[in-house]
This record gives sequence, C-alpha cells and structure tokens, in this order.
Amino acid sequence: STDIEMLWLDDSTGWKGPSTFDALKGADNRTKIACLTPSIFYNEPSVVKTDMCRCYFQVKGAVREVGFFNRTWSVVGDVPI
Repeated sequence: STDIEMLWLDDSTGWKGPSTFDALKGADNRTKIACLTPSIFYNEPSVVKTDMCRCYFQVKGAVREVGFFNRTWSVVGDVPI
C-alpha cells in the first residue's frame, strides 16, 4: 500500500494509531513526506486545534498539500511538478 500511516500524541493517555486518513492515501511509491507543525514545548502536547499542521508529499506526480483541521487530515490541493 502507498497509504501514509501516522501515530500521534495529543493528551496524557499515550500514543494513538497507527491510522491513516483519506487525505493521506494514494501517495506515489517511494515518495518523501515533509511536515510543518507548531512548536511543541517540554511536557506539553502539540496543539490539536490548529490549521498550522501541514504535510507535503507526491500523488500522481503532483505535490499534495494536506492540512490538519478539526482533528482530521484534509487535502488542501495539488500542485503539478
């Protein structure tokens, strides 16, 4: 499968996942992924209600931008290369 799976920590109950979201499915084989997230401070979970979390990877030869909105990943758009 070329679906991207993720693990996350957003509270004191421990790690969640692995899981995938529709926006993270269908990545090109051997694609790389780059993500931008807000700052995380010692002993504090990442902010989960922000649109600052973005990831970029290739799908069908285009760069896909996905964002974390309302506790789920959604496709922002594709940019052809």
